[in-house]
Amino acid sequence: MSYVICIAGTSGAGKTTLTRALARRCGNALIVSFDDYAYAPPSVLPDALRWVAEGADPAAWQVPNMTADLLELRQGRPIHRHQTKHVMMPTPIIVVEEPFGRSRPEFGVLIDFVAVLDTPLEVALARRLLRELRCGEKSEPDSLSSRHIGFLEAYLRESATFTSPCNGWRCNRRTLLSTDFWPRLIW
Repeated sequence: MSYVICIAGTSGAGKTTLTRALARRCGNALIVSFDDYAYAPPSVLPDALRWVAEGADPAAWQVPNMTADLLELRQGRPIHRHQTKHVMMPTPIIVVEEPFGRSRPEFGVLIDFVAVLDTPLEVALARRLLRELRCGEKSEPDSLSSRHIGFLEAYLRESATFTSPCNGWRCNRRTLLSTDFWPRLIW
């Protein structure tokens, strides 16, 4: 049976970056990403504004194929991704990128360990905006986009100087990826 590590946090928290680095560090562990499933049928994603107004229940985000695939992988069986026609083989460690951690009831029972990235919301927002500006560029960015990109890049460089490397349960990527941190935690 595979050991499942979940990296959770808000959009822009750094989940993808940490998930990829951790998977490499764990000997090319398999990555299962929420984004690969969330926008494909039969997933049901609520309207974000309504979801927040109604109490922000993580259970409203229904991603049944992700749950079914993780269950199969966890039990040592390969899965067939219909969108990519790719076969995913289970690995001893599976790293899951999931914004809600164990909060979605049907999914939480499949996770052995959750690391929540507690990124300051203004940093996460700056990262998210920067990603949107960069991904939206079809050609050369106009001068306004270039200024926004420059501002956000400068803001993120400066924010890196005041985020603490490890403060209680808050750890930076270097701490989480250190060679002595995970063996004590997992084994």
